[in-house]
Amino acid sequence: MGLYAHVFIDNGLGEKAKEFYAQRRKVFTREIKEEVLIQSGVNLLYLTGIKQEEAALLIGPKKEILFLEKRDEKKEFWVGRELDVENAVEITGVKNVKDIKDLNKKLKKPSKEVLGKLLELRISLDEVEQKNAQIANDITAAVFEQLRNELKGFVNEREVNGFLVGGLKMFSQFGLAFEPIAASGKSALTLHYQKNDENFKNGELLLVDFGVKWQNMCADISRTIPIGGKFNALQKIIYAIVLDAQKLVEKNVKPGVTMKELDEICWGFINKELKKRFIKRGGKMTLKYKVRPHTVNHLIGYNVHEGNKKSREQKLKPGWLISNEPGIYGHFEIVLEGKEYKEDIGIRIEDDLLVTAKGCLNLSESCPKTIEEMEN
Repeated sequence: MGLYAHVFIDNGLGEKAKEFYAQRRKVFTREIKEEVLIQSGVNLLYLTGIKQEEAALLIGPKKEILFLEKRDEKKEFWVGRELDVENAVEITGVKNVKDIKDLNKKLKKPSKEVLGKLLELRISLDEVEQKNAQIANDITAAVFEQLRNELKGFVNEREVNGFLVGGLKMFSQFGLAFEPIAASGKSALTLHYQKNDENFKNGELLLVDFGVKWQNMCADISRTIPIGGKFNALQKIIYAIVLDAQKLVEKNVKPGVTMKELDEICWGFINKELKKRFIKRGGKMTLKYKVRPHTVNHLIGYNVHEGNKKSREQKLKPGWLISNEPGIYGHFEIVLEGKEYKEDIGIRIEDDLLVTAKGCLNLSESCPKTIEEMEN
């Protein structure tokens, strides 16, 4: 990967990365009419490939200056070699590099409009990013397959969490998209569960939410597994509703549709099917929410959660990558074939969908999720 792989993400392009990022900056400067200062973070990463602190880019229609620290051998002894004033031209292709100590701190920061333009560019994944997003999903799915094979040997959430962290990092030097969730039984009713230390009980469900980064792209997948190897009759009803909702959402993803509209499709279907498949069979439930527990989609890219509130009302465009994550969370009681079931259940199934010209491509397709696959 090279000496600077940890601070310069080349998107797998090698020497062509310089031209790739230069073209990206050219497109960005066509969109703005002012000089702005982009400091370290996801926007600097998007424009330059640089992933390190103490870095900034002054960019405008007729200006491009990269600011970095001078080489510091004492710092290098602690953290390794980073990009500096001496080596950045060769590595990044930016021709004008200066000492960050010379940076005028009064330089203009990007306006909301400029940041909005950057976000708009960043969430429209090009072919290189789409390929890397697929690799991220393939790695994440492969680690899930390993987890299913090893699950019977685990006794608590901590072991699953540790397996996911280790497995994902074993196959990607770019790290985790986010800290994995391993929530069993009642724990799965907490959406962003962080405790990850409860012991397993046979017959419960295990909800895992996990993903890896590949180059700059994140994967975000959720699966719900029967710990004992089989769903009970109640769990099977709820799981089937969530899975069917997910299929319905995927079917409706296409350019021109908004995430807000997909929300209405998803939760309208789930609430209707709970009445049809559960309540009408004599079931009683207390949900942890009123109408919906969370949105069914969010944008994915350089961050696992991209976009903003306005994104939900914007029409989907080809190149956007969105999650598809319906879920049901609550307490359920029912008698089925003479057997009484009372259980706190949290089920979520999540895939990553790439919007295409005519519909979408499921990047998580290789990750098992049917009832039969979960019981296999």
